[in-house]
Parts: sequence; structure tokens; C-alpha cells
Amino acid sequence: MGFPQLQFKQFKATLTVALLLFIFIVIYLSYSSFNYQKEYITQKIEVLQDFAERSMSRLQTNPSLYQGDQATILGDDRMQFVSGYQQLSLHVNNVPTEPQINTGKVNLYINQFGGLWTVSEIILIYRISHEGRDYYAYYHNNTRFNDLELKTYLTDKMQPAIITATTMIIALFIFQLFQIGRVNSVVAELAQWADSIAAGKPLALPKMRSGGINYLAKTMNKSLDTFSHILEKEHAFARFSSHELRTQVAVLSANMELLELIMNDLKPQERRVLNRMLTGIEDMKYQTEALLWLSKETDKELVKENCSIKTIMSKSVAENQLYLSHDTVKVLVIGDDLTFRTHPTLLQIACNNLVRNAFQNTVKGQVMIEIDTDGFMISNHNDEILSEDEKQHGFGIGLIIVERIVEKLELDYTMQELEAGRSVEIKLT
Repeated sequence: MGFPQLQFKQFKATLTVALLLFIFIVIYLSYSSFNYQKEYITQKIEVLQDFAERSMSRLQTNPSLYQGDQATILGDDRMQFVSGYQQLSLHVNNVPTEPQINTGKVNLYINQFGGLWTVSEIILIYRISHEGRDYYAYYHNNTRFNDLELKTYLTDKMQPAIITATTMIIALFIFQLFQIGRVNSVVAELAQWADSIAAGKPLALPKMRSGGINYLAKTMNKSLDTFSHILEKEHAFARFSSHELRTQVAVLSANMELLELIMNDLKPQERRVLNRMLTGIEDMKYQTEALLWLSKETDKELVKENCSIKTIMSKSVAENQLYLSHDTVKVLVIGDDLTFRTHPTLLQIACNNLVRNAFQNTVKGQVMIEIDTDGFMISNHNDEILSEDEKQHGFGIGLIIVERIVEKLELDYTMQELEAGRSVEIKLT
């Protein structure tokens, strides 16, 4: 798991806990609001029952005073005692029908359900039958007054919850910052240790505070050690095989030269066979020499010296004459000489591969070598587009060798396919 993913998971865990705390506060306040309204209604039911009983006592003491159109009204706007359903409907909006009101008990009706900070609008009606008549005591709450009371109640209830949640969130974020700092420190320590690792040079494992990071460092060290051994085996194989091949190629090349001197009277067809053999041996010589140089120890600094680009190009053209059709291909070397400080043998090998490729892929046309102030370009142009049989497909191993050499010498290398040829440019500066 990468460090950004680890940080994201930690922040995700923090936000999840914060969200859970927020949900807890909302649930706690909702429960407190519901509990307040439940206690409020229970309390008002008791108050209404007590009020109705006292009003009936006064009615029984002086009935004429509390009956009729001029009857004295007991109570106030919120809670009153009336002597009939008609008077009840005049004082209370949205009053239920008379059959819906039960006698001898408090009837609860909710006109509007309130939210978290709002008290529900309720009507409490207490119906009493006395000497064949029905009397009504009712309570209609004032929501604005009760809303203020509810807010005060919830504020008192909310304070401990908010303090607790805030403390937990602050502690959580402090822990989060501590964890991020700790992970940053461990990752920086691991990166510093990894930067000091060199191939083939074992390094003592760091003793970090995190066991998982120690295991990661151990795995990295083991993998690098395995890779170093494999790389060393490959280098050794390339060196040994290149030495062996170069010896055999040298023997073949010397004997082919003797054979050419001895057999001066060869027929044209036999001469072509001999030339193909010479060409193959020259190819093997170039490739084995290049592999031998590239397989040298990478930690040894290359010995550089001033090189003449024109001299290197002239040598490449001379050594690759076997691949050139003299009658149909012209070779042009243009531009002033350029002196560049680099490794001469490696640059010579790269130029030999590029020139040989240009000669091999030109049947009729010209090969142009242009030298300018910051590099050189090798391009071949055929007068006609080559058929598939005439084409030398790609560079083969030569392309890989050129790319490796250019990379090792830290040069800029670009290749471009043309309509009837190819152009390769190497920038030296």
C-alpha cells in the first residue's frame, strides 16, 4: 500500500468517526426533544384534569353563574372550561366532531407535528357529563412560548453531548496528526535507507519503530540482493561469451583473408559466396565487440577523450565497404569536423552499426552523413521504394546495441522513418 493510500485511509477513518459522532448528537437531540414533548403533554394532561375538576366544583356551587349565553368563562386563551360543544367550537380551531370526543378522559389531538426545535401543536379536551349536560375543558398550547422553552431545554441537554463530542473529535484529529507525522518520519527513514542501497553492496537493515516497515525493508534488501546476483551472472556470461566469440571470429576473419588471397581466380558466383561469408564474419566481429564493451562493470567510470567525429565516420565507412553497392550508391560526408569528448570505442561501435544499417538498406540511391555544430545525422535515400524482399527489416541486435551505447554515453538519439529510407540523428551536446 502506498503512502498516499495510507493517508487517505486514515483521513477516511477520522471522517467516519466524526460522522458517527454527528449522528449520535442528532439522535440524542431528537430523543431529548421527543422526551420533552412527551413529558410536556403528560404534565398538561394532569393540569387539565385538575382544572376540570375545580371548574366542576365551582359549577356545582353556583350553576346559574356558569351557564347560558352570559355565563362566566373559567380559564384563559390556552385553557378554558365551557358549557357546551358549540362554545368549544367557537374557541378552538379544527375541533373534532362531538361523537369523536370521549367522555371522562383526556382526548389528545395533534394539529401539526413539530420538528427538532419546534413543539407540536396539540389540543387536549376533557369531556364531563353532569345532570344530562356535557361540559368541556380544553387546553390549546402556545407553540411560540413552548418553542422557546424547548430550545432552552435542548440547550441544557445538548451541552454535555457537544462538549463530549467536541473533545473526542479534537482528540481524534490530534491523534490523526500524530499518526501522519509518525508515518512521514518512518517513510522518510525508509526512503533514506533505500537511497543508500547500491547493487552488490549489502547494507544493514534499519531498525525502525514499525514492524511492518522493517519487514518491507527486509523484503526490499532481499529482492535487490537477488537482482544483483542475477545481473552479475548476466554480465559474467556476456563477458565470457563475448571473449570466446571474439577469439573465434578473429580466427575466422584471418583465415578468410588468407583464403581470399589464395583464391584469386574465383568465378563471380563463387566470389559472391565468399563476400557473404566475409560479411557475416564482420557482423559477428562488430556485435561481439559491442557486447564485450557493454558488459563491462557499470560502476567503473568511462575514460573519455577528445574524438574527431569526421575521423570516426570515415573509419565506419571504410570498415563497412562490403555492405555497399559501389555502382548504385553514393556516400556523401558533408560538414566541418567536430571534436567531442567521449569514449571513442563505444561511439565508434555505435557509428559502425548505424553506417552498416544505412549501407544494407540502400540498393540504389545515396547515403548522407551530415556533421554540424552539435552532432551528426546519418540518412539513406533510395531512388525507389524497396520491395519487401529487398528490405533489411529493422536494426536487429544492432538497434539494441546503439540504444544501449547512446544511453551509456548520455547522448540524445532520435530515429525517423522516411518514404524510401531512414534518418538517425545523434546530438552530442
